[in-house]
Amino acid sequence: MRSQMTWNPWQELDGFRREVSSLLNAAPRWTSEMAQPTAFNVYAGHEGVVVTAELPGFDPESFDVSVQKDQVTIRGKRSEAPIENVRYHLRERGLVELEKSFQLPFIVDAEKTEATYERGVLTVRLQKVEEAKPAKVTVRTA
Repeated sequence: MRSQMTWNPWQELDGFRREVSSLLNAAPRWTSEMAQPTAFNVYAGHEGVVVTAELPGFDPESFDVSVQKDQVTIRGKRSEAPIENVRYHLRERGLVELEKSFQLPFIVDAEKTEATYERGVLTVRLQKVEEAKPAKVTVRTA
């Protein structure tokens, strides 16, 4: 006696659902211990480079900006202590430690670097070393 196999679309869909569910369950999720992504902008002009970063809630005293040749590194910390005797339903704000380095398109003068923090935005202004600045060349006639 020969068994007849028939195609069952519901069985196919159930298998597909299990595979998708397995993939979604394996995907990483944000937890309260993970830092949220920080938005940075880096742009250059004739005089130097400007780096801006959205860093709301950071203590300005926690920032550490270091410059070495053509690289700038920004470090900072934001900490919000948990409230005692409460039950959090969602807690995404807590300790955030940031460290980000950028390779710049030219060597900058570390001594002339300025950093300001206003309304949650850190702005770092870096000037080119004199040798890297464009020089005007006079064209003479023969």
